[in-house]
Amino acid sequence: MTETINPTEEKILIAALELFSSKGIGATSVNEIAFQAGVTRVTVYRYFPDKKELVRSAFLHVEQVFKDALEELKAHPNAELGIIFNRIGEGLSALPTSNEFSRFQELKRIYPDVYDSVQDARSSELNGLF
Repeated sequence: MTETINPTEEKILIAALELFSSKGIGATSVNEIAFQAGVTRVTVYRYFPDKKELVRSAFLHVEQVFKDALEELKAHPNAELGIIFNRIGEGLSALPTSNEFSRFQELKRIYPDVYDSVQDARSSELNGLF
């Protein structure tokens, strides 16, 4: 089932993903993310202790789409796969688009441990779906 997320936290994560997509991870400041989300910098830090955790959460937020699909498939093993794949598509289309390869290369360079945890989550969810 979908992980419950506070609407303010959601706004911050979406703002971060939008800015990471347009400017890059390293070139995006917490102040810019706060401004884009319509919150204060202090509010961002209430949810995320530092930029690294914000980056981790933002990238794992994308992976949540796959996790939700996997949980639905586990709960309903005879579910129509086309419906599950459509939900994945809808979930991904609701997120900001980017050159994912470039973002992942930047993530790997700046925060290699975050990159590894996101890759582990992605592999786990995709292996579970297929």
